[in-house]
Formats: sequence, structure tokens, C-alpha cells
Amino acid sequence: IYAISKGLDRSIDGGSTWETLLNERCSFVAVDPLNSEILYVSSEGKILKSGDSGGSWSNVSPGKRIYSSSRGYISIDPVQTDTIYVGIYNTWWPTGFYRSYNGGASWDSLWVQTEKIAINPVNRNNIYAPLRDLWKSSDRGNNWYKTNGPKIANIIITDININPDYPERMLIGTFRHGFFRTSDGGDSWEQKNTGLADSLVRVKDIFRAGDKFYVAFLVVTERGIYKNSGVYTSSIDTIKWIPIGEHDYFKDIGALSIAYLKSHDKVLVGTDLAGIYSYTKTSVGIKEDEIENFSRVFLEQNYPNPFNQNTTIRYSIPILGNVKLRIYDVRGREIATLVNQEQQAGSYEVGFNMTGFPSGIYFCKLHAGRFIQTRKMILQ
Repeated sequence: IYAISKGLDRSIDGGSTWETLLNERCSFVAVDPLNSEILYVSSEGKILKSGDSGGSWSNVSPGKRIYSSSRGYISIDPVQTDTIYVGIYNTWWPTGFYRSYNGGASWDSLWVQTEKIAINPVNRNNIYAPLRDLWKSSDRGNNWYKTNGPKIANIIITDININPDYPERMLIGTFRHGFFRTSDGGDSWEQKNTGLADSLVRVKDIFRAGDKFYVAFLVVTERGIYKNSGVYTSSIDTIKWIPIGEHDYFKDIGALSIAYLKSHDKVLVGTDLAGIYSYTKTSVGIKEDEIENFSRVFLEQNYPNPFNQNTTIRYSIPILGNVKLRIYDVRGREIATLVNQEQQAGSYEVGFNMTGFPSGIYFCKLHAGRFIQTRKMILQ
């Protein structure tokens, strides 16, 4: 699992522990579907690439007008994975769309102004762009034409999901009109909002796993002002939306992304500045006490890092509980316990002096309730 916000973090145990790969504000991460060691990240106006699972990074940014406030949405061809697409979005509007056939070594600037695309997994020359209406290219982005999208004036499409087994079947999410499905490649569309408490939604993410859709959206007013959010699931055949968790659980948080983790049978929901939430059950009627919040408990990267003798460790916890903060060497041996007590909700700071310890890699591990997070420290 990869999570983005103040940096890029990775978990290999379903979200219980996290490792920081990049200490820069990030907006998107894409993993090569054929080689999981290859990562692409949009970070502070740059597109970065790693070929060693985040151990080192190189700048492969396209174009010259990518500002520090820009973010990039990265799409990778599922078969020819050196073919990548990047849509650049600056504050409010798309500002550029690029294609590379060699993993970011060189780029072509394409006509369409979009942030994200969907690639037809069977005929990969066909790609779709959500704009005002749905646009399609049959030659990997060189030329574009408007399709027969849903017949609603000024519709804004925000996400697309193409069925990999039957690519003529697509589900799109919109701004203020909910969901639409086509079964004939876009010639006709049917609105699919059955089960939603409110169809005035701004769809943020559609995730398909097996025979189910998982979606995250914001509920808005007629004028597009945010008022609520939600996460729902449905079978891909008969689309009838069922809420995951309490209906108003994300009202003050904002659900922005969603994924289903098959190996742990859980749904993960990324939020607006409130961390990652995990549902350990995916059936109807999940209660609030069955929801884990992975990152309101947060262990920051020690500072400075690398460091010489002295470093500072900051962390925060959301509720009263027992907290343990320990330091381990590279062999997993505990070398120091910095905190071992009950603490109130809040933010904390601990200084640590490593005089007398040999230079090398160490690990700081925070235990707070069922939450565990680890950060790598480098002593010079």
C-alpha cells in the first residue's frame, strides 16, 4: 500500500506499519503493473521515478512549465509499461498533458488538457479523458474527439473505470450528477444512482476489485459547495449502491480515494488531511467502532535525518492511551525506550542523543493501541 500527503509512505502489512520513502509533499503515486520496483510520483511540481522501490529517485518531469503548486496524475500502459501519460493540474485547471514511450526519458506534449485518463486494456490505442463531456483518442493521444456522453448539459466527468474483461462497459463519475454506465462503448448511457442518499455528488475515485465497485465521493450543494462525503460499494452487474460504514462518518473529513485490499479483506479510504481509514469488514452496516484510523496517530520523520548525535522525534495520538516509543538497531535489537506510559490525546516531541552509538541505520517505532508505525533514522 502506498499513501501520499506530507510524503510518500509504504506499508507491506495492510497498513499496520509504515515506512517513509520520500520526504516531500506528494499528490499522486503510480506503480508499474509488471515491475513493482518501478514507481512514479508527483511531488512539488516534479515527476519523480524510482527503479528500486523508492530507495533512490530521478527527476523525469515533462515540459518546462510545471510549477511547485502543480500536481500530476500518472497513468501507465498495462502492457507496454514504458508508455506513461501525465496530466498536469495547477490549482484549479489542467495545464498540460504529456506522453512518454521510454519511461520518462523524453516526452510528447499532447493537445488535450486533462488531469487523468483511462486506458482501454484490450485496445490500448484507445484512451479516454474526462472533461466537460467524455473525450476519446484512438491513437494514444495524438487526436481526440468528443464521444456520445450522457445527455446532460455542461456535464463534468471526474473519473472513468473500464471493465478489463468487457471494455465496452464503462462506469463514469461526475460532478453533481452521480454515476453513469454504458454497455456499448459510449453510444448510450444510463444513470446509476440507486441507493445513494444524495445524487449531488462529486465523484473522487472509482475502484474495481473482482465483481464489485468501491467509490468515494463528496456530497455538494447545487452550487457545488461541499457538505458531506461518503464511501459506497456495489456489484458491477446490478449497480445498487450500499454504504460502507455509518452514512455520515466522513461528513467532517472528506473521502478522496478508496481501494480494496484483497490480501487483508479490507477497504482503505484516503481522506482530506485526516489520514487513512480501514474497514476490516466490507458488508452492510459496519459500525464506527469497527473502523480503524491509521494516521490520526502519526509518527513524523525524525529531524534532522541524517543526524549526528542529536535528533528530535515528533508524534501525535488522537485519544488517551498507552504509548511506547522505542529505538532499534538494524538487527532488530531494542537499544532505547524513549516513552512507555499512558498519554493524553495531543502532539508530543522527544529529543534523543545517540552519543556512543556506531554510525548506521536505526529504526524508531511507535506503538499506540493497535497502531504501529516505524521510521528509519540514519546516524552519521
